[in-house]
Amino acid sequence: MINISINISGDNFETVDHNLNRLVERLSCVRRVETVLINSDTTLGAPTTQDAADEAAEVARGAADQATSTIEDVRAAAAEYVKTFGMDAAQADGGAILQAALGAPPAGEQIWKMSIIPAGMHGRVVAAFNEALAKNPFQRDVV
Repeated sequence: MINISINISGDNFETVDHNLNRLVERLSCVRRVETVLINSDTTLGAPTTQDAADEAAEVARGAADQATSTIEDVRAAAAEYVKTFGMDAAQADGGAILQAALGAPPAGEQIWKMSIIPAGMHGRVVAAFNEALAKNPFQRDVV
């Protein structure tokens, strides 16, 4: 997850909204973008120039990781899910995890299968499995 902080003091909301939409378009490789609006009060921990540079580097690393991920990386992420929550949970949750990463299955397919993940999309699936491991959205017990 990427948190984007915008200092809106002095800017009107239309400008902020326009600039945020442009940023989201540029970060199309990122599945979810969460915005956090803060004011200029330094007690809130307003981001520094170094924070912005660190965040940009993290986005670039994430995009590179997603671009170079393979089906083997997907299998490894899925195996970690099985190891953590068990095979029954993985079978029950896997389709939802794939759909969260990729959207609806292609025409003619009722569900996503690893064999039909499009080239270049493996990183999204790996990220979705990692997120499911971290957040446990299905409230699974660890085995």
